[in-house]
Amino acid sequence: MAIDSPLLRQLRQREQENLRIAAELKQKRLTIEAEIAEIEKETAALRAGNARLLSLLCEALASKSTTADQRPRPTL
Repeated sequence: MAIDSPLLRQLRQREQENLRIAAELKQKRLTIEAEIAEIEKETAALRAGNARLLSLLCEALASKSTTADQRPRPTL
């Protein structure tokens, strides 16, 4: 025979409520982790783009300095 008292019913209700809250928190944590992963992915793409732009800028500057060195210099 199972013992059923108001205190046991209250404990079961609280346990169910705690389980529901835990499930909600787990879902929120998973959502936040997915958002963080997306931000990290976008950040990596931006960094790669910045590195490419910096590389192009360095190439352009190197090209200009080489071109400037090849120009004839005026004689006095």
